[in-house]
Amino acid sequence: MKQYEEREQLLQIQLDTIHNGRLNESETGKSNNIKASNVIPIFVEDLKCELERYQIAFEKTKKLLEAETCRADTAETQQKMEQCKFNEFHERVEAEITGIKASLSTRRAEIRQLKKHISDITSEKQALLENLFKAYNTLLNIVSLWKSTNGQLCQCLYESIQENVNEIVCLTKQLNNLAKGQKLDLTELLIQPKPLTNNINDIILNSEKQIKDNDYVISTSPKDISSSLQIQSICNSENKTNNCFTKNTWEASFDDVITTASQLSNNFNKEQLHNSLNQLIKTRILLLKLRQELANKYADHLGGKIDCIVQ
Repeated sequence: MKQYEEREQLLQIQLDTIHNGRLNESETGKSNNIKASNVIPIFVEDLKCELERYQIAFEKTKKLLEAETCRADTAETQQKMEQCKFNEFHERVEAEITGIKASLSTRRAEIRQLKKHISDITSEKQALLENLFKAYNTLLNIVSLWKSTNGQLCQCLYESIQENVNEIVCLTKQLNNLAKGQKLDLTELLIQPKPLTNNINDIILNSEKQIKDNDYVISTSPKDISSSLQIQSICNSENKTNNCFTKNTWEASFDDVITTASQLSNNFNKEQLHNSLNQLIKTRILLLKLRQELANKYADHLGGKIDCIVQ
């Protein structure tokens, strides 16, 4: 483009020079003027044609330059927009990376807390296994205590009370039906239960015999020993140490409760139990007589005597 402009300026200078020379040579001879008039117009026309070509080329080049400039501006604008988008994308990616790092840090903290919680749960599990083994041994002692003399006496007394209560309920039901004018249930009325017996002395003698045979030591069956060893092996496998049985507040409180229960069980008076059982036996005899009298009265009402059958 610059070359075209310089070429145009050069041609313009040549035209001006020729024009000035033509004016200066107007005073020369006719022969020279005739020759100049024949040569200069052709040269001037050539220069004009060449100048027009250069002007046309200049305009084309100028338009092309403007088009290229516009396209370059458009490309630059587009590049700036893409650069802006890329910068925004880069900022978003950096923000996401920052968020991911923060999330990872939070997850690591949660994992550490979870590991600590698992460790605490494992310790609590170990403590519960120890307490379970302690409770199991205590339960064995309670069972052994219940199977002792006092436990058997209490069981005998409870069964006697239960049988008397059942008899009272049965007779009350019959009397209630009689009061309402309904027929009595002969099946329940005529089948008489067995009378109670005072077997406290047999229980005491049997217990003393067992104590003498076992040298007053509460033995544990092989099955109980196997169960104890299984629980202890679980405890040892979990702890991997010899400090499997450490007392704590809960165990101490549990032991106190068991000690209190043991003392209450041992404080039963055998003489008092014997008297109570005799009273229950007498009450049972009176209830059986009442049953027989009720059956006889009902039999008289029906026209005959009916004997109760011992079940």
